[in-house]
Amino acid sequence: MTQQETAQLIAYLRAVMPHQRGLITKETILAYADALADVPFVDCIAAAKRHVAISPYLPSVSDLLGQLAEQDTDIPPAEQAWEQVMAAIRNWGYYRPWVFDNPVLQRSVDSIGKDTFCLSEEIGVERAHFMRVYESYRQRVMREARQAKMLPGTVRKQLEAQMSDPSAKKE
Repeated sequence: MTQQETAQLIAYLRAVMPHQRGLITKETILAYADALADVPFVDCIAAAKRHVAISPYLPSVSDLLGQLAEQDTDIPPAEQAWEQVMAAIRNWGYYRPWVFDNPVLQRSVDSIGKDTFCLSEEIGVERAHFMRVYESYRQRVMREARQAKMLPGTVRKQLEAQMSDPSAKKE
């Protein structure tokens, strides 16, 4: 993103958050420009729009990068994942294997154990436990994706190749 595009981003934020104008200084604009230099302008504007829809406060660079990472990861929120767990209980039960496309969901279910869900007499307690575990794994994946976005292009491409192919040799 160029400095002119950064100025457009800041102008947008000033327009939609007039009560936050005092927080936008010259140093803030320079920091945004430096930290978001590798991020395409359209992605930054989209992240800013998502942020202002959920928060009345000026987004930090971390907030914008978090929105970008969440957009890129396609990991559903915990409520949608719980619906898949309930469908697995109904459709597959205790004796059939549970296999999910979502690796965060798979890891969460494996760490708790499908027998815990199937044999529970208090499914509300298991739901709360699942939500905490799933959200913890989800946040970790999103944090890793956000950190990978902040790396220089060449290193980022190498890490993305390693993440997509776990058998890839680490250099």
